[in-house]
Amino acid sequence: MECRQPPGLGSRNVSFLFWKIGQSENVFFSRLLSQSRRNSMKTVALFGTFDFLHAGHIFVLEEAKKLGDKLIVIIAQDHIVEELKGNKPIHDQSERRNLVAQLAIVDEALIGDTSLGGYEVLRQVTPAIVAIGYDQQELFDDVSQFIANHGLTMLVSRLPEYEKPGRKTGKLREAFGV
Repeated sequence: MECRQPPGLGSRNVSFLFWKIGQSENVFFSRLLSQSRRNSMKTVALFGTFDFLHAGHIFVLEEAKKLGDKLIVIIAQDHIVEELKGNKPIHDQSERRNLVAQLAIVDEALIGDTSLGGYEVLRQVTPAIVAIGYDQQELFDDVSQFIANHGLTMLVSRLPEYEKPGRKTGKLREAFGV
């Protein structure tokens, strides 16, 4: 009998027992490693409106996904979008959630909290990382404060700006007259 910790599991105090019984050792190890990776997947939560989906949104989603293994997108409710941006979204929250959920890079899409600044959804999805757009300083500050106030252990990460400035929903709405 041999005890050892497989590589890639970090500093976890977990030991695995392996019995020398030919090929079944490899099957046993493979199952344990697979289960360990599933249990240690890093979840990233990304807040957004995602109305009038465009290349800038895809860039943000790709950057958020680079931070972890599972990407959960939290879609702002219609009344919150109107309160923050001064106009209603082109697509309602269900349409926006359904559109985003269809993207292969997104593992899950949810409709966010009913109240502005609630962030209770973070307690439900318990991400390791909360990704915030480069231009969302107030959201960055609010989410950081919520996490600190509630004793949660999550990293808040600011995403880079898309390389083609002006690719924002508001500017596209103006250009298309919507």
